[in-house]
Parts: sequence; C-alpha cells; structure tokens
Amino acid sequence: MDPSNVNFYRVLGVSRTATAEDIRKAYKQKVLETHPDKLPPEVSDRAKQRAKDKFGLVHEAFQVLGDPDTRRAYDIHTRNLPTPGSSAAKWTMPSDEQQRRLREREAWARKAHERSEERIRTAREIARAKTAIKPVTVHEPEAPAVVPKPEPLAVKVETAVAPVPEAPVEQAVEVADDTQRKQAAEYTAMVEAMLQELYRLSPEWEERKRRLEMRRASSHRNVRTPTPAS
Repeated sequence: MDPSNVNFYRVLGVSRTATAEDIRKAYKQKVLETHPDKLPPEVSDRAKQRAKDKFGLVHEAFQVLGDPDTRRAYDIHTRNLPTPGSSAAKWTMPSDEQQRRLREREAWARKAHERSEERIRTAREIARAKTAIKPVTVHEPEAPAVVPKPEPLAVKVETAVAPVPEAPVEQAVEVADDTQRKQAAEYTAMVEAMLQELYRLSPEWEERKRRLEMRRASSHRNVRTPTPAS
C-alpha cells in the first residue's frame, strides 16, 4: 500500500475535528493493536510484513497529525484535492520553509480573527451603552407674552407765532445807543459807590483823593492857552 494515498485520520480511527488529545489516545491504542510482536510465532513471513507496514503507517500518521503544523499542512493539501487517489493526492512532508509560511499564515489569520472579535465586542458595548442611556426631556421655558406697544397718537400741534413788526434801522440804532449809555452810567455809579466805600473805610485813600484833585487843578491852571498867530 502506498502511504502517500492513505487517509491518516482513517488510519488512527479519528475524525478531522479530533483534538490533539484524541489523536494521542488513538495512536496509543493502534500501537497496541498493530505491534508486530503481538503476532503468534507460527504466522507467515508475509503476514509479519503486512503487520510491520501497518504499524509503520500508524506511526507515520501520528507524526503528521500529532504536530499542529504538519497536520495543518496535511489538511490544506487534502481539502484541495481534485479527486481522491489522483497523483495530486500524494502527500509529502512539508519542508521547513513551507512550515514557516504556514505558521505565519496561521498567526496572521489568528490576529485578524482577534481584531474582528474586538470590533464586534466594541460594537456590542456601544449598542448596550446607548440602550442604557435614557433620553432626557428638556423643557424649554415658555416665551413671555408679547404685549403690543400702543401706537403713538398723531397729534398735530400748531404753534401760533406772533408776527414781529419790522422796526426802522434808525430806531434800532437809537435803542442800542440808549442801552449802552444806561450800562455806562450804571457802571460809573457802581465804581463811584465802591470808591466812596473805600474812602470811608480808609482815611488814607481820602487823603490821596484830595491830593490828586489838587494836582489836577494845579495842572489846569498852569496850562496856557496858545495865542493865534497875527
């Protein structure tokens, strides 16, 4: 029997979904069943050879399925087979480079799955938080009633302006002159009253006034009137 065309899961008697522990237990059981030393001494050499081949096949199946990397490579290979038993179905142990690529691919797929699970978990938490938040009803204050302003009453005020009679220019000038004379007389009287009060309060000022008047009178007497030329 060509071991490259054998289904290793059938050799160990387990399914493709079997765990590593299930494969290990099945291997131990198959070793006990197929070990050549359990054959009776009188068996033929041909039967002994078949037992050795079967035992070797069990051991090879465990080497492939007992290691996670080689089992993954074996699963990928057997799932992509076009037809069972064809030349493409022959299984060969993957090289170190192939196993490294398989491990990197598995790590990438695992991280992608973790990121997807994290996004799903975050979305569920957000949805749960939104459900837990109760909507708050905000009561807006009512707007105060608008009282219309009273329209201003249109009151027409008529002002009676008495006509001012136009006075002649000469009369206006005379009135101005009289006003100025009255103001000058009032100012002179006020100054004279102030001087009289000052003289009364200070005799010295009275003496000064008398001397000033005498000096003025003397100066008037000494002034000679010029005689006209003959």
